[in-house]
Amino acid sequence: MQQKSKSTEVLRTLELAQRLECDIKARVLRPGDAYYSTQEAAEFLGVARIYANNALKLLEKRQLIIRRQRLGALIATPVVLERTTVQQVHFIVPEHYFYQEGAGSQQILMGLQEKLTDASISYCFVRPENEAEKVANLVHLAQSHGGTEGFILVASSWQSQQMMEKSGLPAVIHGTRYIGISKIQSIERDHRNGLHQVVQYLRKRGRRHWSLFMRERIHPGDSVLLSVLRHQREVNETTPLSFTTSLPEQIEYEASRVLVENKETDAVICLSMLQGMGVLAAAKRAGLRPYEDIDIVVLISYGIKDEDKIFARVEIDMPSNILGQKLGQGIADQAAGKEVSDILLPVSLKLPCIS
Repeated sequence: MQQKSKSTEVLRTLELAQRLECDIKARVLRPGDAYYSTQEAAEFLGVARIYANNALKLLEKRQLIIRRQRLGALIATPVVLERTTVQQVHFIVPEHYFYQEGAGSQQILMGLQEKLTDASISYCFVRPENEAEKVANLVHLAQSHGGTEGFILVASSWQSQQMMEKSGLPAVIHGTRYIGISKIQSIERDHRNGLHQVVQYLRKRGRRHWSLFMRERIHPGDSVLLSVLRHQREVNETTPLSFTTSLPEQIEYEASRVLVENKETDAVICLSMLQGMGVLAAAKRAGLRPYEDIDIVVLISYGIKDEDKIFARVEIDMPSNILGQKLGQGIADQAAGKEVSDILLPVSLKLPCIS
């Protein structure tokens, strides 16, 4: 699926950058030595230029190379590491969240690496049945190593947040903290404001019969969504809500079922772009015209492409690389013993582009 392909680009960039870094070490290249141009790197790696370019960009963010337009690259002079320098960052994210919602996009990775130039960044995919065990193992290994390691927890469980809080390791929660967790920095989007904008948008559009697609696993931030929509129902009792939890492969089927059982449905609110695509396919199959007969709104989106703009969508009001920098800065500040504060990311509703 499209969202999955966008996400796997990040993993490919990390893998290709690692191959280039190993090549530099194997050839014992020294500061000032010439290195590959984009075309040369593409030929060495056996990939298209766009993938080679992304890998070289990541090496540049790590300050391993200096790139010169049209002239290839040079090996950079190594920077002396400080004691508090973060050497490893673990980006821990539920597998379904990474692929469905695009958390950890290419630009987030670039921004993160820009702030943590000396760090090796790795993605750790977790599932509900193994998340606690994987996080416990990573925390144990980090505590036993001599260097400084940091953690970014995306849509994490209460057990993971609790373990991280007790460890005292540099960590940032990209999402909502659970009740009782207070010592980890949280960087999250302003869900409440985003939902209020969606409610106002659907009211102006005259939509009165809404359906809501939830995740198969409920996260603490979802309580804000439910609270806002409950309030909406109290204000306008003629607005029915259908709460549907869907696995990726079931989205289109579930959307078709909802549209058949609730024939008056004129708006569907989806948490992810993948859900939006499934609902769009079901609506077209039912003979419904997007925007005219039915509105589809996506609440969480990263790395928007032109084909995603057919939906009304709530976006963070900052480039993804800046978000990555904020995540990296939080880790760096904690490693240096500085105080950090929570960050509420501003959002706005973007209207669909209808051709």
